Amino acid sequence: DGVVAVRLDPVPERRLYALWRTEAARRPAITAAVDALRTHGAAAGLA
Repeated sequence: DGVVAVRLDPVPERRLYALWRTEAARRPAITAAVDALRTHGAAAGLA
């Protein structure tokens, strides 16, 4: 309700850089975020 998806032409481009400390990789939230970025990138053909 109240949400509409609109196709944009041209599609906007974004570059996303993710950096983290090696010690922070043990944190579940950081691991989940990096996994989600990798999965989406692979699905979009960006990996």
